[in-house]
Amino acid sequence: MAVGLSFKNGKCLEAIKYYCDIFELDPPHKLIRYSDFEMYNFPKEVRDRIYNSKLEIYGNNVYLFDTTDDKNWVSGNNGRVVIETNSENLYKAYSKLKQESKVLMQPQRINKLLFTTLIDKYMVFWQIIATVDNE
Repeated sequence: MAVGLSFKNGKCLEAIKYYCDIFELDPPHKLIRYSDFEMYNFPKEVRDRIYNSKLEIYGNNVYLFDTTDDKNWVSGNNGRVVIETNSENLYKAYSKLKQESKVLMQPQRINKLLFTTLIDKYMVFWQIIATVDNE
C-alpha cells in the first residue's frame, strides 16, 4: 500500500520539485498527465496536469497528482489509498469495487502500467496500479 496526495490548481509539479529538494531526490523519470488518457476527454484546463507521479521517500512510495476538481478540493480530503499489485488482482478488485462505487477511471493502460480509480461507498478514494507484463 502507498500514500497518494492531491494538489489543486495544477500545483503538483511545483510540489514534486519542492519534495525532491527537501528529501534530496531525483525528479521522477515519468510523469503521467491527464492528456495521456486518450479515452477520456478531460477538459482543456486540466489536460496538462499530473495524473500520476511517484516519489520514493525513505523507502516509501508517495504518489502525487493534480485534482481535476479544484472547487471541491478541501485540505484534508486530498489523500487516496494507492494499491500496487498485479493486473489480475487489479481486475478482481475493480470488478467488486465498481458494484457500489463511483468509477472515476476504468482500468486503462499507459506504457507498462494499468490504472483504475474509484470512490467507494464510504467515500474512500482508491487508485489501483498494476505493472503489466509484455504481451
